[in-house]
Amino acid sequence: AVRGIALPSGSDKLYSGSADASVRVWDCQSGQ
Repeated sequence: AVRGIALPSGSDKLYSGSADASVRVWDCQSGQ
């Protein structure tokens, strides 16, 4: 489950953090 997200200003990346302490980086253009 996602516990938090960050979308830095001026960036096309979205960062998500989950309950197992993993962080994923998503490309907003491709959705991956």
